[in-house]
Amino acid sequence: MQQDIQTGFLLRLGIDDFKSINVNNGLKYGDHILKGTAKCIKTQLSILQNIYKIGSDEFIILDFLGNKEDAKMLYYKIQDCLLEYIESINYEVYFTLSEGIIDFKINPTAHYNEMMKWSEYALSLSKKRGKNNHTHYQKDYYEKFQREVQLTKILRQAVINHFSGFEVHFHPLLVLKQKRCRPWKSIVRRIYSYS
Repeated sequence: MQQDIQTGFLLRLGIDDFKSINVNNGLKYGDHILKGTAKCIKTQLSILQNIYKIGSDEFIILDFLGNKEDAKMLYYKIQDCLLEYIESINYEVYFTLSEGIIDFKINPTAHYNEMMKWSEYALSLSKKRGKNNHTHYQKDYYEKFQREVQLTKILRQAVINHFSGFEVHFHPLLVLKQKRCRPWKSIVRRIYSYS
């Protein structure tokens, strides 16, 4: 990749529930669907856009001149073509595509590994949000996700170490207007040592 890319986008497309196609119809039929999907995607690309197959059911499209609106429009064109393809095989299977978008204007980088992580994250959000969807990568959401992963790791390690470095506090929840106490709330706090 070029240094400091300032224009263009990366799309990461994934076939939703592709595993069920393989399980229900066999790997050979799954390969047939992959080839048909790739052909469909290729017909929607301009000569300046490139497609790459990654993983079992994912594709990357690179465009160094477009913008995020171009990326969204390309996704919709691909969806329309995919519906035509599904019709052409007489609805033997029905499937959709989800997409993660990285806008190089907002997220310029020259690091392949970073773009792969970011696009995987955006694609996974699309699938979590109900599939057949697209999500633009946003740095602040990704950083929040990373903090949650790190906190989960710390909590798991604490369990192994008999909760060393953590303490639990119980707080009553007082409802002053009703003059009563609701069930207690427990708070787990990490103990930091400032040396």
